[in-house]
Amino acid sequence: MLEYVFSVSMSHFLSAMRHIIENSRKTGFSDNHKNQKIMLLDQIFITVAVLLPALIVWILTRATINKDNKNAEIIIKAIENNSIVDTDKLVKALSKRGKTPGQLLNLRLLRGCIFTFIGIAIAICIAIKSCSLPEIHIRYNSMLLSGISLAIGFAYLVVYFVTRKSVKGED
Repeated sequence: MLEYVFSVSMSHFLSAMRHIIENSRKTGFSDNHKNQKIMLLDQIFITVAVLLPALIVWILTRATINKDNKNAEIIIKAIENNSIVDTDKLVKALSKRGKTPGQLLNLRLLRGCIFTFIGIAIAICIAIKSCSLPEIHIRYNSMLLSGISLAIGFAYLVVYFVTRKSVKGED
Protein backbone atom coordinates (compact mmCIF):
# COMPACT_ATOMS: atom_id res chain seq x y z
CA MET A 1 0.00 0.00 0.00
CA LEU A 2 2.78 2.39 0.96
CA GLU A 3 4.63 1.63 -2.26
CA TYR A 4 1.53 2.56 -4.28
CA VAL A 5 1.06 5.85 -2.40
CA PHE A 6 4.75 6.68 -2.75
CA SER A 7 4.84 5.84 -6.48
CA VAL A 8 1.71 7.93 -7.13
CA SER A 9 3.11 10.91 -5.23
CA MET A 10 6.45 10.56 -7.01
CA SER A 11 4.77 10.43 -10.42
CA HIS A 12 2.86 13.64 -9.64
CA PHE A 13 6.03 15.32 -8.38
CA LEU A 14 8.03 14.33 -11.46
CA SER A 15 5.29 15.44 -13.85
CA ALA A 16 5.06 18.79 -12.03
CA MET A 17 8.82 19.26 -12.29
CA ARG A 18 8.70 18.36 -16.00
CA HIS A 19 5.88 20.90 -16.49
CA ILE A 20 7.88 23.64 -14.74
CA ILE A 21 10.94 22.97 -16.88
CA GLU A 22 8.96 22.89 -20.14
CA ASN A 23 7.14 26.12 -19.28
CA SER A 24 10.38 27.83 -18.38
CA ARG A 25 11.73 26.99 -21.84
CA LYS A 26 8.57 28.24 -23.56
CA THR A 27 8.44 31.55 -21.69
CA GLY A 28 11.97 32.49 -22.59
CA PHE A 29 13.72 31.97 -19.27
CA SER A 30 16.54 30.34 -21.19
CA ASP A 31 17.59 33.82 -22.36
CA ASN A 32 17.85 35.21 -18.87
CA HIS A 33 20.68 33.62 -16.90
CA LYS A 34 19.53 35.02 -13.55
CA ASN A 35 16.08 33.48 -13.89
CA GLN A 36 17.67 30.13 -14.76
CA LYS A 37 19.64 30.21 -11.52
CA ILE A 38 16.49 31.07 -9.57
CA MET A 39 14.59 28.22 -11.25
CA LEU A 40 17.42 25.81 -10.51
CA LEU A 41 17.52 26.89 -6.87
CA ASP A 42 13.75 26.48 -6.63
CA GLN A 43 13.99 22.99 -8.08
CA ILE A 44 16.76 22.05 -5.69
CA PHE A 45 14.78 23.45 -2.76
CA ILE A 46 11.65 21.51 -3.79
CA THR A 47 13.68 18.34 -4.18
CA VAL A 48 15.36 18.69 -0.81
CA ALA A 49 12.27 19.89 1.06
CA VAL A 50 9.75 17.47 -0.43
CA LEU A 51 11.43 14.50 -2.01
CA LEU A 52 14.21 13.84 0.49
CA PRO A 53 11.98 13.59 3.60
CA ALA A 54 9.51 11.41 1.71
CA LEU A 55 12.32 9.09 0.63
CA ILE A 56 13.71 8.90 4.16
CA VAL A 57 10.31 7.98 5.59
CA TRP A 58 9.74 5.41 2.86
CA ILE A 59 13.16 3.78 3.34
CA LEU A 60 12.78 3.60 7.13
CA THR A 61 9.28 2.17 6.82
CA ARG A 62 10.44 -0.46 4.34
CA ALA A 63 13.38 -1.41 6.55
CA THR A 64 11.09 -1.87 9.56
CA ILE A 65 8.61 -3.93 7.56
CA ASN A 66 11.40 -6.11 6.14
CA LYS A 67 12.86 -6.69 9.61
CA ASP A 68 9.46 -7.66 11.01
CA ASN A 69 8.81 -10.02 8.08
CA LYS A 70 12.20 -11.74 8.51
CA ASN A 71 11.63 -12.13 12.24
CA ALA A 72 8.19 -13.62 11.56
CA GLU A 73 9.70 -16.09 9.06
CA ILE A 74 12.33 -17.17 11.59
CA ILE A 75 9.72 -17.72 14.28
CA ILE A 76 7.43 -19.64 11.92
CA LYS A 77 10.30 -21.92 10.81
CA ALA A 78 11.27 -22.54 14.43
CA ILE A 79 7.68 -23.49 15.29
CA GLU A 80 7.29 -25.71 12.19
CA ASN A 81 10.53 -27.60 12.82
CA ASN A 82 9.77 -28.21 16.51
CA SER A 83 13.35 -27.34 17.21
CA ILE A 84 14.99 -27.47 20.60
CA VAL A 85 15.09 -23.69 20.76
CA ASP A 86 12.51 -22.22 23.13
CA THR A 87 10.18 -20.18 20.90
CA ASP A 88 9.18 -17.82 23.71
CA LYS A 89 12.81 -16.83 24.27
CA LEU A 90 13.29 -16.51 20.51
CA VAL A 91 10.30 -14.17 20.21
CA LYS A 92 11.60 -12.02 23.08
CA ALA A 93 15.09 -11.90 21.58
CA LEU A 94 13.85 -10.94 18.13
CA SER A 95 11.35 -8.37 19.40
CA LYS A 96 13.92 -6.63 21.62
CA ARG A 97 14.43 -3.25 20.04
CA GLY A 98 16.03 0.03 20.68
CA LYS A 99 17.83 1.33 23.67
CA THR A 100 17.17 1.05 27.34
CA PRO A 101 15.41 3.96 29.06
CA GLY A 102 18.69 4.93 30.74
CA GLN A 103 20.48 5.08 27.38
CA LEU A 104 17.67 7.20 25.92
CA LEU A 105 17.90 9.53 28.90
CA ASN A 106 21.65 9.98 28.45
CA LEU A 107 21.18 10.53 24.73
CA ARG A 108 18.66 13.29 25.43
CA LEU A 109 21.10 14.95 27.82
CA LEU A 110 23.90 14.73 25.26
CA ARG A 111 21.76 16.16 22.45
CA GLY A 112 20.45 18.90 24.71
CA CYS A 113 23.96 19.95 25.68
CA ILE A 114 25.21 19.84 22.09
CA PHE A 115 22.36 21.93 20.67
CA THR A 116 22.51 24.40 23.55
CA PHE A 117 26.27 24.89 23.21
CA ILE A 118 25.96 25.30 19.43
CA GLY A 119 23.28 27.96 19.97
CA ILE A 120 25.42 29.76 22.54
CA ALA A 121 28.47 29.60 20.25
CA ILE A 122 26.52 31.05 17.34
CA ALA A 123 25.15 33.81 19.59
CA ILE A 124 28.68 34.68 20.73
CA CYS A 125 29.88 34.76 17.11
CA ILE A 126 26.97 37.07 16.24
CA ALA A 127 27.90 39.41 19.08
CA ILE A 128 31.53 39.53 17.95
CA LYS A 129 30.69 39.92 14.25
CA SER A 130 28.02 42.58 14.81
CA CYS A 131 30.64 44.90 16.29
CA SER A 132 33.00 44.57 13.35
CA LEU A 133 30.67 43.85 10.40
CA PRO A 134 27.23 45.45 10.63
CA GLU A 135 25.73 43.36 7.79
CA ILE A 136 22.13 43.02 8.85
CA HIS A 137 21.09 40.06 6.68
CA ILE A 138 23.86 37.82 7.99
CA ARG A 139 23.17 38.80 11.57
CA TYR A 140 19.42 38.07 11.39
CA ASN A 141 19.89 34.70 9.71
CA SER A 142 22.49 33.75 12.31
CA MET A 143 20.24 34.90 15.15
CA LEU A 144 17.47 32.73 13.74
CA LEU A 145 19.81 29.74 13.57
CA SER A 146 21.03 30.42 17.11
CA GLY A 147 17.47 30.70 18.42
CA ILE A 148 16.41 27.46 16.75
CA SER A 149 19.44 25.62 18.09
CA LEU A 150 18.89 26.97 21.59
CA ALA A 151 15.20 26.04 21.49
CA ILE A 152 15.98 22.47 20.43
CA GLY A 153 18.67 22.19 23.11
CA PHE A 154 16.40 23.54 25.83
CA ALA A 155 13.63 21.17 24.74
CA TYR A 156 15.94 18.17 25.05
CA LEU A 157 17.16 19.36 28.45
CA VAL A 158 13.59 19.90 29.71
CA VAL A 159 12.60 16.40 28.59
CA TYR A 160 15.73 15.02 30.26
CA PHE A 161 15.02 16.70 33.61
CA VAL A 162 11.30 15.81 33.55
CA THR A 163 11.80 12.12 32.68
CA ARG A 164 14.91 11.61 34.81
CA LYS A 165 12.94 10.89 37.98
CA SER A 166 10.60 8.39 36.34
CA VAL A 167 13.45 6.48 34.66
CA LYS A 168 15.48 6.29 37.87
CA GLY A 169 12.32 5.15 39.68
CA GLU A 170 11.99 2.22 37.26
CA ASP A 171 15.57 1.06 37.88
